[in-house]
Amino acid sequence: MERALQEGAGRGAAELVADLRGSVERLLDEATAVPAEPRPTPVTALAGRRHPAWFTLHRAWRELETHHVDLRLGHTTADWPVDYVTWALDGTIAALTARGFPVAHIEATDLNRAWSPAPTGPAVTGPGHVLLAWPTGRDGHAGLQWDLPLPTPPAWPLPPAPGWS
Repeated sequence: MERALQEGAGRGAAELVADLRGSVERLLDEATAVPAEPRPTPVTALAGRRHPAWFTLHRAWRELETHHVDLRLGHTTADWPVDYVTWALDGTIAALTARGFPVAHIEATDLNRAWSPAPTGPAVTGPGHVLLAWPTGRDGHAGLQWDLPLPTPPAWPLPPAPGWS
């Protein structure tokens, strides 16, 4: 993988965009062609975590949205699609809850959603994209409100769901 990154480093923006579009089209074509039966089959990600094969496209979506922000080319967490934020918050909070993350209440004020992952700890509120940015290590906690000191989230990305890894 490192070699492929080095080989691609000198390409221009138009070539990179064309390559990305072609890769996404091939991925979607291949994903569409997979019969339904193997989709629950466990697969192993590069990080060594196991998950059902169907989750691969969700994982790719998470990587795309997160690293688009990391490029710092004007795409921020506020640009994350609402569907992505909702899905990713549900999964992230489930994973944090399974690991005993000490936050008593999380509320996404713009999504009209709330979670109670732990019996004790701070209550934290804010826009969904900012709540998601916090445990992923993007954009700190600007835009969040809390009543007690916030705990430091574990290293991200977390396994996709309790029991998969």
